[in-house]
Amino acid sequence: MTTPAHATVTWTTHTPAIYSNWKGVTSSADGTHLAAFRTNGNIYTSADSGLTWVDASTSIGSKTWNGITSSSDGTHLAATYGTGASGGIYTSADSGATWISQAGAPNDQLGPIASSADGSHLVTGAQNSFANRLIYTSSDFGVTWVSRTTSGASNKSWINIASSSDGSKLAATFTDGTGGLMTSSDSGVTWTLRAGVGVTSYLFLAMNSDGTRLVVGKVNGKVLISSDSGVTFTEVTTLGDKVWIAVASSSDGTHLALIDGGDRRTPGAILISSDSGATWTDTLAPTGNWQTVTSSADGLHLAASDYANGIYTASITPATFGITYLANGATSGAVPVDNATYATGAAITVRANTGTLAKTGYTFAGWNTNAGETGTSYVATGADTLTVASAAVTLYAKWTAIPPAPTVVVVAVVAPMTPEGAPAIHFTSTEVTCSLGKYSQAPASAVYTLMIGEDAVSTHFSNALIPSWLVPWAGKTTDYGNATATSASWNI
Repeated sequence: MTTPAHATVTWTTHTPAIYSNWKGVTSSADGTHLAAFRTNGNIYTSADSGLTWVDASTSIGSKTWNGITSSSDGTHLAATYGTGASGGIYTSADSGATWISQAGAPNDQLGPIASSADGSHLVTGAQNSFANRLIYTSSDFGVTWVSRTTSGASNKSWINIASSSDGSKLAATFTDGTGGLMTSSDSGVTWTLRAGVGVTSYLFLAMNSDGTRLVVGKVNGKVLISSDSGVTFTEVTTLGDKVWIAVASSSDGTHLALIDGGDRRTPGAILISSDSGATWTDTLAPTGNWQTVTSSADGLHLAASDYANGIYTASITPATFGITYLANGATSGAVPVDNATYATGAAITVRANTGTLAKTGYTFAGWNTNAGETGTSYVATGADTLTVASAAVTLYAKWTAIPPAPTVVVVAVVAPMTPEGAPAIHFTSTEVTCSLGKYSQAPASAVYTLMIGEDAVSTHFSNALIPSWLVPWAGKTTDYGNATATSASWNI
């Protein structure tokens, strides 16, 4: 894979004082506040997107850290630690400057942890090798905790946990037994085992801010995506079975980042998607022993941990594309000009016919993505929109041929009479009149027939006046334009 045409990715290495054992990393919504930990080491924080780091060991020391999470503004942090059947949780309310050991947290080997956007709702799971490995939730920034044992959410080795921005929707993956995925829509009170992922051990997990979009996967397995909060899943077949390690999601689920751990023959890679996982491309990240990846809310800032070399950050600059309007055979007027550029996924308001484009013999009918008008059509009212894909947009003027004015043959039949002179039929572009020579009275019975192409229309008239050509005859509503009667015949 190569870097996609629709994005430029720039990776930067950030190496705190200690080089090895880097495991977890979390990010604020804007990507400026980062927090990372080393297995059997310290927690480090950054307030400048990874340029500089502060060692938090002075307040919490070195521990066997297993998970870390951040509020959207980077102010509230929570980190889990533990081995065997012992452990706990530390929290910070000042971006990691100071930390508190939460006495009310479960004394267990706690693993993954996730946070609501404001940091008040937390969820974590035990990973020890003993019974009663539970999921725990807190709604007061980690001060008090509730164990969740209902609907099967117990005695699992919880590997990854994710939360919606309000903390109501949760998802957790586990590996022991058959393995699988469980979700909750009531802040962890009840849990549902999701059959859509199959019976397998899925290791990594990401969720968008409203909890509707989930991405799960496993080492030497598949990547699956759900758009209905985990009820159903679709395999990303273009990815195949690889050593998938971790995934991160933007708040809307559009931008994703995925770690391929590689193998002895192929180095690892970090892939990105800007279309909710439909297509993926390599960011050309440095070769490393990648552990996890986190994303800013807009998906354009990444932070990834390399076990041996520290933390890397990436800035993704989406390519922008223009829109061009072409006259497509116009004989006068000018096309609209749009000098703006748009990123993939942007909605463009399609311009109206501001330059009064015209084509002899045709009427302007809007825009089309194909010169032959076989593509997608857009109305030119200034209210229609199109969504930018990953290429420049060209819209062609769409033309509708004006049908030629029809040739009209009028046949008038007047009832037998004894006039002193034949009736006369008079034509203009809008009416036909009939006079009866010497007699001025209207005929007792008269009809006329309009022959328009192969279409015959008959009706009665009186007072020697036929209505305008533009008035529909005999229930027909066809507008025949400014037709001109060219001939007539009649019988006495």
